[in-house]
Amino acid sequence: PFPVLEREMTHDLSVLGRHYKTGTHVYLAFDEFQQDQKFSPERWIKGAHNPYRNVPFGTGQRMCLGRDLAQELLGEMLAGIFRTFAPERIRPYSNHLFSGRRNDGKDSFATTFYQLRVFARALKNSYRIGLKRKAELSKCPYAQKA
Repeated sequence: PFPVLEREMTHDLSVLGRHYKTGTHVYLAFDEFQQDQKFSPERWIKGAHNPYRNVPFGTGQRMCLGRDLAQELLGEMLAGIFRTFAPERIRPYSNHLFSGRRNDGKDSFATTFYQLRVFARALKNSYRIGLKRKAELSKCPYAQKA
C-alpha cells in the first residue's frame, strides 16, 4: 500500500484549535496511525464494530482499485502457506531481515533489495495461483464463461 493518503476537505472542520476550509488538501501518513500490536483476530470478523480497523487500501472514492484482487490473492497465498507448511513451522517473527515498513528513505540497499525480492516472489506466486485457479474454473461446468 502507498504510505500516504491524500484527501480534499468536503466541509469546514476544526480540530484541536486548527481550522480547515472546504477544498483544503489533507495528507495522512500511515506511519502516524496508531496500531494495536496485540493479537486480536476478532477485529477482522465481518461486522466488527470499527469500519476503519484496517485501511491499507484507503477508503472512499479514491481507494485502491486493486483492493479486491489483493485480498483474494492474500487469501490464496495464506491457504498455500498453510497447505505447504506445518503450523508449528510458521513463525513470521523470526529470521527476517525486515519486520516493518519505514518510508523515510534510510533503509540500506540490502534491506531494500530484500523487500524487492520478497515482493517479486509474492507477485510471481500470485500469478501462478491465478493461472491455476483459471485452469480449475475452466474445467468446472458451472463456471460462468466470460
